[in-house]
Amino acid sequence: MPLDGYPPRDDLALRKTSLYLENVKDFGEWPIILSARAQKDLQDTKQADGVTFQVTMQKIEQLSKGQFSRSNHKLLTAPEMKMPIYAARMTGDNRMIYQIDCVSDPRKSQEVGSPHESQAIRIFGIFALDELHRCKFWNILGRQSEQRSSDYIYRCTFRSESQCNDGSNIVLPAIFPALSEQDEEIQGVSLLVHSLLVLDKFIMLSQAVLNSILTDKEVVHIPPLSTREWEIVEHPTSCYVIGRSGTGKTTTMLLKILGRQRTWQAYPEMAPKPRQVFVTQSQVLAAKVEEYFGKLVSSFEVAARSPEEKPTTGNGTEEVSEHENELIGQDYKGRWRSGLPDRFSELQDEHFPLFVTYDQLCAMLENDIRSNARSSTPKSCAATDDTMFSMSQTSSWETGQLAGSYIASSSDYMQQSRRNFVSYKVFVSSYWDRLSQTSTRKLDPASVFGEFMGVIEGSEDTVGTKDRCLDRESYRLLSARSHANFSHKRDEIYTLFEAYRKLKVQRGDYDAADRTHRILEALQDSGPAGRGVDFLYVDEVQDHLLIDTLAPVLRKICTNRHVLFWAGDTAQTISIGSSFRFADLKSYQYRIEERLSIELGLTPAEPRTFELISNHRSHSGIVNCARSIVKLIIRYWPHSIDALKPEQATTPGPRPVFFVFQENTDLVQAFFTDSQGENIDLGAKQCILVRNDVTKARLEERFPGLGRNNFMTLHESKGLEFNDVILYNFFEDSPATANQWRLILSEDSDGDVPTFDETRHASLCVELKFLYVAITRARQNLWIVDSSESAEPMKRYWSSKNQVSIQTSLEKPNLAVESSPEEWSAAARTMFDAGRYAQASVAFRRAGCNREAMICDAYVLQEKAALISTTASATRIQAFVKAAKAFLNCVRNSPSRERLTCYEAAGDCYKEAHDLKRAADNYQLAGKYDKAALAFQERGLIDEMVELITQHKNTFSDHLHEQLTMDAQMHYFKSLNTKAALALFPSPEKALEFLKKWELEEARVKLLTDLNRALEAAAIHAKNKNLVKAVEILSASANRSADHVRQMIEYLLRGLRSGFTLGITINSSSASSTLSRLLAFVDRLDESTAAELGFDELAMFQAIQRADHATLRTLAETFVGTGNNVAALLCLDHVFSSAFELKTLQLTEIQESLSLYLDYIRLLNKISREGSLSAGSAYQRLFGFQVLGTGRYLVPKRSLLHEKLTGQSGSGGKSTDGYKCGVEELRGAIREIIKTRIRDRTAAQNSACREVGGFLPCLQLLIQGNCSPPEGQQPCASQHIHPEQLTVDWYHTRLCLILLQFKILDTAGYFAPDVENYWLGILYSALHPPLQGLGSFANLDVARIPGGDDGFRIVQEWVRNACNDVNDNDASRSADRPRQWFTVACTLAFDLDRENALSFVCNAPMYRSRRWPPSHSREAREPIVQDFVAFLIGQDFRALTLGSSYLREVLHCKLRADPNALCDLVERLSGLFIMARIYESWEGFLHHVTLPRSWFINLLLPGTDLRKDSSTLFAFAVTIIDFMQRIDARMTDLMGSLYVARLCLCLCLIGYNINDAHLKEKILAGIQSLHRTDEQSTAWAYKCYANAKGWGDFAHALMQSLETPHFDELILLLRTDTPDVPRQHIRTIFCDTLDEVPKLLGMAPSPFRIDPTPIHQTEPNEQAATGEQPNSDHGGQEQRKSVETGEKQINAAKTIQAAYRRRSKRKKVALKGIEVAEALHWNGLRKRSMEMRWPKNSQYYVLFRVPLGSILVCLDTIKTFSSSGKGEAKAQMLKVSDKDLESSNRVFDQHSKNLKKTDALRKKLSPSSKFHEKQSVSDLQDAVLDLKAIVESLENIPGSAKMRKRMKNRWDRGSKWILEKQGTSRANGVKTDEPKAVPV
Repeated sequence: MPLDGYPPRDDLALRKTSLYLENVKDFGEWPIILSARAQKDLQDTKQADGVTFQVTMQKIEQLSKGQFSRSNHKLLTAPEMKMPIYAARMTGDNRMIYQIDCVSDPRKSQEVGSPHESQAIRIFGIFALDELHRCKFWNILGRQSEQRSSDYIYRCTFRSESQCNDGSNIVLPAIFPALSEQDEEIQGVSLLVHSLLVLDKFIMLSQAVLNSILTDKEVVHIPPLSTREWEIVEHPTSCYVIGRSGTGKTTTMLLKILGRQRTWQAYPEMAPKPRQVFVTQSQVLAAKVEEYFGKLVSSFEVAARSPEEKPTTGNGTEEVSEHENELIGQDYKGRWRSGLPDRFSELQDEHFPLFVTYDQLCAMLENDIRSNARSSTPKSCAATDDTMFSMSQTSSWETGQLAGSYIASSSDYMQQSRRNFVSYKVFVSSYWDRLSQTSTRKLDPASVFGEFMGVIEGSEDTVGTKDRCLDRESYRLLSARSHANFSHKRDEIYTLFEAYRKLKVQRGDYDAADRTHRILEALQDSGPAGRGVDFLYVDEVQDHLLIDTLAPVLRKICTNRHVLFWAGDTAQTISIGSSFRFADLKSYQYRIEERLSIELGLTPAEPRTFELISNHRSHSGIVNCARSIVKLIIRYWPHSIDALKPEQATTPGPRPVFFVFQENTDLVQAFFTDSQGENIDLGAKQCILVRNDVTKARLEERFPGLGRNNFMTLHESKGLEFNDVILYNFFEDSPATANQWRLILSEDSDGDVPTFDETRHASLCVELKFLYVAITRARQNLWIVDSSESAEPMKRYWSSKNQVSIQTSLEKPNLAVESSPEEWSAAARTMFDAGRYAQASVAFRRAGCNREAMICDAYVLQEKAALISTTASATRIQAFVKAAKAFLNCVRNSPSRERLTCYEAAGDCYKEAHDLKRAADNYQLAGKYDKAALAFQERGLIDEMVELITQHKNTFSDHLHEQLTMDAQMHYFKSLNTKAALALFPSPEKALEFLKKWELEEARVKLLTDLNRALEAAAIHAKNKNLVKAVEILSASANRSADHVRQMIEYLLRGLRSGFTLGITINSSSASSTLSRLLAFVDRLDESTAAELGFDELAMFQAIQRADHATLRTLAETFVGTGNNVAALLCLDHVFSSAFELKTLQLTEIQESLSLYLDYIRLLNKISREGSLSAGSAYQRLFGFQVLGTGRYLVPKRSLLHEKLTGQSGSGGKSTDGYKCGVEELRGAIREIIKTRIRDRTAAQNSACREVGGFLPCLQLLIQGNCSPPEGQQPCASQHIHPEQLTVDWYHTRLCLILLQFKILDTAGYFAPDVENYWLGILYSALHPPLQGLGSFANLDVARIPGGDDGFRIVQEWVRNACNDVNDNDASRSADRPRQWFTVACTLAFDLDRENALSFVCNAPMYRSRRWPPSHSREAREPIVQDFVAFLIGQDFRALTLGSSYLREVLHCKLRADPNALCDLVERLSGLFIMARIYESWEGFLHHVTLPRSWFINLLLPGTDLRKDSSTLFAFAVTIIDFMQRIDARMTDLMGSLYVARLCLCLCLIGYNINDAHLKEKILAGIQSLHRTDEQSTAWAYKCYANAKGWGDFAHALMQSLETPHFDELILLLRTDTPDVPRQHIRTIFCDTLDEVPKLLGMAPSPFRIDPTPIHQTEPNEQAATGEQPNSDHGGQEQRKSVETGEKQINAAKTIQAAYRRRSKRKKVALKGIEVAEALHWNGLRKRSMEMRWPKNSQYYVLFRVPLGSILVCLDTIKTFSSSGKGEAKAQMLKVSDKDLESSNRVFDQHSKNLKKTDALRKKLSPSSKFHEKQSVSDLQDAVLDLKAIVESLENIPGSAKMRKRMKNRWDRGSKWILEKQGTSRANGVKTDEPKAVPV
């Protein structure tokens, strides 16, 4: 199908053909062009003399066939003239005058496929001989034609003769390729030529024209078009047409519509009827184009009929309606437009082509949007469901129907007037006086309002912004060139705008920009309802707001983006609110197409730009003068106007005359009076243009004889044309100063002229555009009258360019022109249609139409009344009453439509005068029952309103009828008139549904009481917190059933829950007497019944009363299983209310206690994250506060929360019932209580755990067999356990306790450096104990520890934080503690998270620090800690050397270090040195190596490379000996002996495995140096080493040290070909490769693998479901890049979260309000992330961990606001009058909707939701977009500004991160799921 879709094949050719009218039958090839005079002459001749007519047609036929002869081709002009004019002899003395011309030939162009021109005969008319002889006009016309180009003259004078079969010669029309439009300077002063060639319209003589002449029927025909115009008409795709005034833009647009329409009519079977829409701002233009279109269609029908056939009707051929001449005001015309539906979705094919204003189109879209909103809700609620489109409410005076006054038809919709819509008139009357008078005193309200609409609210940059307008800074930075107006007053204007916007919100009003923004938002996702249109034509595009043309509203309704037609002229952008430029439109359309090409793969549409430069309206004198204005604008403000080729006139004409009188001359008296001093009398086609209303009023008062129709301001003249225009005092009244106007002289003057400044001269750009519009209003004569200083620069400029004639004498032109009554009447109707009622009144009177003048006067009075400020109430009311009476005076003799319209207008005036009863009466007379009902409603006459909507139901729209019915129902229920209310419902159930929706409890209780429904009545009491009364009602019910009992138990539970809040018991001072009364009901309740109904909470409250902790533990488990977290938390809170006693418990009991406490902390955290303060929420159940109806909360006195709040200062206050507070204060207090409870109880628990021996076994007992503390010291706090109890199970139980404590501290957020260091130290000592018998890291099996995976993940994060938290802020030697701790943290990092340790260790501040003192670094100043890390990494060939170097430097520099960690380092180095030396000796194998099994396991990790430099082994042994001797010399406790024993073990293993005599001798001497002569002085732990005599004793000591059957043993590794020799205490393993060693040792493939983030392996079935294989075809480089990006994102998320955790957990100042919520949300998300499965480098993981927390905070904030707002709206509903009821209903309904939506989103996005299991980024984006819609809807709700400001930063951060994520969703128009990454 072609781009434009109609028809499917040969569409362009068919469309061209459809516009060609058939030639006259039997005529020749010469085209015949008739002037209007010629048409009239033919008609007159046909009517007067049939013979003469036949002769005339024969002559024309001869000419069409090229049969030129002396009788029909006689030269009329002088022979020497290049462009001759000919005469053809008719009968008698009559002559037909014609000229050979060259015009565009569309038929030939179609044949050859390119634009061509053809010679044609242009007939001017039939003239008598005496008329020809008296006039030299034809010579003047010929000479004027000679000014055209030489090519044109050649084409007109060329003759192509051909010989016929009969031998006669004929001249055929020559065909030429089309000439491009050229810049021709046409000079001359002949207005007669201009009148003939331009004002006189020409048409082609066709069969249709001839038929119309023969049938005496007036029809219109297609005018001759230029080549460029035909090119536009025939262009098949989108285009922009730019042309100045009068260049034919609208004509080309209309012919495109006609061509497609006729193509379909000719070939209806080929495609559906094209749905074409013509859109403009002017109702007058839309109506005229529609009328002209119908006449064009009629002309083609005439051509298809023979003269004998009678005309048919339909399809645009209707006769003139009997109502056509009735005067209907602009605001009322829409009522009488027949056949057009009120919704866009209801448009049918018969409505097309559609000619509408943009306002009418928006109205239809608005009605659809409201209808869709209502259809999405239950029918009973639909009447008020307009809040999504609240800016166009039909609240009081609009019915939502196009047939009503809702549709305004002004030529500029900024001038419209309807309720709640801020038109310019409303702005002047209701806003202007309320703005700062200091700022507005010297400003023009039209210009200010235009700046508001066109720039601040209506420019492109406002589309999609949150506030739908520019902010102050963006407005201030706008270019002065492209936005010249007010460029030097930006701050002042923006301050006025802020005041205007605030007032607009207060009044509930909206303006045109608001409407466009809202429509666009409503159409953003789904588009318009119903079928779209196929072709869109936008005319006078410069009169639209910029967003009306740029925003995709128009694109949304058009189904084909290739057929958009835009036409306009930016030189005429003086309409209020217009700041349009085609460049902006083009760039915007380009961006849209570029986005569509990227997202949808569509080929970008590339609209073509056409320029029309031939002016068909004005002559050269006026066109050239106007062109000089455009030139100035382009020169100084090139961005404010579209630069086109110079505009050309087609005919000559006189230059405008610039009258300059002497200084003391009275210009008015001199110019507008005749020689006798009498006022001149101007005609109907003459106009006096002035700059402003002040000058206009002065002239009207001084010269009433001229008539008000002749005086117009420039704004009023827009779109009108006059033969003669007087531009009076334009420069004198211009806001631009004389100095500013002098800028014009800078082009040609070297004198003192100002330098161009964008800011200072900005207003001049606007003035030049006004001047352009003023000049182009003239068709023939333009007289400029101005003697001011400001006029001098322009006068000199024009004079220098020879564009004007300067006249300084008092000789005036002949202004007085007499017009006929018909001309005055026609002019009056033109003025009336344009809304110029005052001018129309004068013109009607001059035409003698007094009745019509009276109607105009009434409209004038109505307009004047509307312009009176609302602050002048009495004056305004009197003016409207006067206008109403004027309309009623016009009723008597008016036709039907005029009469009904006058009644309606009178009703409108009475309504504005607040006389609603009279307004309603007149509306009824007008048949406007909807308006009448609304007036009755506002007046409070509800009975009358009900009667009206009942009797005339069919005349109301469904929506309005539902709305008014609901208002009546609400009124009756509020007054408790249930009988009258029930009459408006189909059943009592519907009435109850209504009462329930609007929460009218009093009326509902009354109705339920009447219906004897006790359960529901009790429910209302319960809802009002009167639970005792509710229970009493149910218990006393005569019809008591199981349902009654169940409900009663529910109310009992509700009361007990509110009383037994956190920290309250029945015996506490805070307990209330209400609890006793409720418990009394419980005691009387049948326990079996309660148990059967499953209400376990009653048992909980009884257990709390008895302090039965055992029962509470059991119930807590039950409640957790059923999801009743609040009840479980209450149970555990009472259990852990007493002090922790762990010392006397066994390890398993301690484990149970810690697990239970962990559940308690988790529940506290989970409850803290709830956030909702609504009734029934976790917060409300736990703390017992009450939700008030005013957005406030009441905290009962007897509660822990009350004690907290009364000790704080806040916005609340004490009351008799408790403490009242706001949302933030309450939430902050609750979270502070929870936070304090977690902190205090966790502090106590942590202290208790540090005192428990289960974490630290007693080493003295294990080594020496006894533990006897000296007298006076505290008993040993460590666990006393005997060696035989040291099993692997004990080892893992101990680790389980430690990991449980890590979970508790991490869940509680109990972080402090000493706490972290302590427990990481405890874990380190458990994994690497100082005593061999306590186990080792090699014995760790995570699977044997319940919850071990989660625990070690937490440890991994703690280790990462520990590495990052260690800072080298002190370069002194006293700063060893951080460096000491960093080595321990690094060791744990590589033990527990080796895969990721490198990244965060090497980026740690301590590692990257360059501030180490000289003693802490080598000569290269490289910190020695890097040596240690390099050793741990193990990739460096020098790793062993670096590790030993680090050890040596620590000892040499006497740095503080953990001896246990250093001993562990020595063991690692020893084992690796041994393996490396033997691996090198045995060429890649470890043969005859004897080491502890734990060493093999810890050191032979996967990927370990044993090819290391071991040359420093001897130096390393010396370092060990030095270390050992230092410990021995300073040893004061048992631990020192253990460290020495471990070092001895390392030395013995080195000597035992390395056959180096010198080395062994050194080791032997070193160990023997520990020997003491006094046996008691040698420590028991290493005595066996110190007393050894030789290596045999060392071997015995070595085996004795490793006698720990549960944990370790000596392993000898041999080749398989080695003989097996039994060895005592050593297990021998035979193998051929190192790969076999792990399996032979019983090692797992990976000894320790816990991911640092909660990422699990993807299940095989999950991977299969994705349809991807691990080795799918992805480019390796791309895949690596993707992984790198993912890692960066994950690292960024970790960094942000870690920083926030450190800030919020370690800062001394407590977080408050929204920060607490965010911290808790992040913590909850972090915990939940540990429980989930994640693909590697998951985007969703990043979004889940960071921005989702901000989104959850926003949801909580909105929910809180909506909950409180709903209560306020409900209270307001019960207070307001009936007329204001809808507004309160709307706010209430909006809050209700937002609550439902936020609840659903909160449930979906909560950390525990199953929604996250899918891990779809696009779904998450969709959810955030749903929240975005809620956020944007809040702007329409009063009081939301503060809340939106409070959450702005979090919303911007969260939404931007999620919505800008590369995934696909509604955020960018396409929805696909994120591909799953290869699992870890």
